[in-house]
Formats: sequence, C-alpha cells, structure tokens
Amino acid sequence: MFYYLILALFKYLFTKIERNKNMNYITALPDFMEIQRISFSWFISQGICDELSHFSSTFDFSSTVETLVFGQEYTLTRPIHNSLEAKKDGKSYVTKLQVLVEVRDTTANIILNRGRVLIVSLPLMTRASTFIINGCERTVVSQIIRSPGIYFEKSKKQRQKKTK
Repeated sequence: MFYYLILALFKYLFTKIERNKNMNYITALPDFMEIQRISFSWFISQGICDELSHFSSTFDFSSTVETLVFGQEYTLTRPIHNSLEAKKDGKSYVTKLQVLVEVRDTTANIILNRGRVLIVSLPLMTRASTFIINGCERTVVSQIIRSPGIYFEKSKKQRQKKTK
C-alpha cells in the first residue's frame, strides 16, 4: 500500500512539472539574510545621521535655556564584548551611541555646557544576521502580514439562560 502511495505521489509531481513547463517561475529565493545585512549597514552608516537630524534643538519651559543636538557628530564606541563572549557570558553584543550636545543660555548668549551624551546602547548585527541580547541569539522578522488575532464564535449548542 505504501509503495503505491509513493508511486502515485511521484507520478502526480511529474505530471505537474510537465504541465507547467511553459510557465515562468522564480526558482531561487532571495537571500533574506543579505537583505537584513544591507539594511542594517545602511542604518549604521546613514540612517542614524538622518534620524538624529530631526532633533536639532529644544528649549526649557521658560525659553531661556536651549539644548542643541549635533546629530552629524555622533560616535559609536567599540563593543565591550565580541559576539562569542556575549553568547557565552549571557551579555549583549552592543555599541554605545554618543551624540555631541550643547546647552546654551539664550538670554546671556553663553554656552553653559558642551559634551558627549550617551543616548542608547545599540545592538549590533553579527555576521549571521542575528542580534545577541542577554546571551540569546535573536533574529528580526519583518512583519509582512499582521495576525488577525482571536476570533470568537458563539456556539449554537450553548444553552441560553431563561429569564423569568
């Protein structure tokens, strides 16, 4: 019985291939890992600068102190742990993003403080297109189709309470 099932499956697949000979199909899937690496490389080289340019200056509630963020002058520090050490020790493979910030007094037109401020510990992508967070290797999956959630349905067999 099992032999006939396998034989029928091969026969079906063979005839399916013969029927679809004239149609063009994509035979090779794109390398999704390479797409992730290219996207992350663009984010590190250009995307951070683009996003930080949106935060130019802020004022306090009395508009006397202005804080300027120089997004073009950001630095990424070297990671404390390499990817293998991070996985082994349960650490994260991250770099620190620092931005040059200047605090000015607008009434006296003087600079109160100027220096680098740590904004975020940014996870770095490994060569395998994964991130290491707390020693666990994780991937980023693009959400193409949102999950519709849970569907509730009233059972027809459910008894209805009688009101007296």
